[in-house]
Amino acid sequence: MPQLDFAEFPSQIFWLIVTFGFLYVILAKNFLPRVAAVLEQRRDTIDHDLQKARQLREESQLALKAYEDALHQARAEAQATAAEVRKEIAEVASKQEAKANKKIAKRLAEAEAEIASMKDKATAELPMIAKEVAHAVAAQHAPDMDVAKFDRALKGAQS
Repeated sequence: MPQLDFAEFPSQIFWLIVTFGFLYVILAKNFLPRVAAVLEQRRDTIDHDLQKARQLREESQLALKAYEDALHQARAEAQATAAEVRKEIAEVASKQEAKANKKIAKRLAEAEAEIASMKDKATAELPMIAKEVAHAVAAQHAPDMDVAKFDRALKGAQS
């Protein structure tokens, strides 16, 4: 085998150096710049994407802050509106309660006046009703009784 022949080693080493040198020159001139350009482009793309991501994150944080501020303001306005509505409802309820109380007081006064009138009428008619009842009872128990004497006796009893 010629590759194991020590006499052939110097020429094999020469051609080995020439071949690897040629490959190195071709790779260094053609392929390595392309690979370096691709790596540089990839690095630039990554840097650009990272920069854009930072910018978008900042914008999203600003948008989130604006959203939270708007939400806080809307809640405050809603609470203020609710408090105002509660106050208006309380005022309306108070007015309606006052009206109802006035109507109730008026009806109560009318009822009390009617009751007093009925009481006075009943009190005024009571002696006459008592006289009629006494006549009826006396007529049942003593049919031959003198009515004029009975009326005088009643007047004497009332005094």
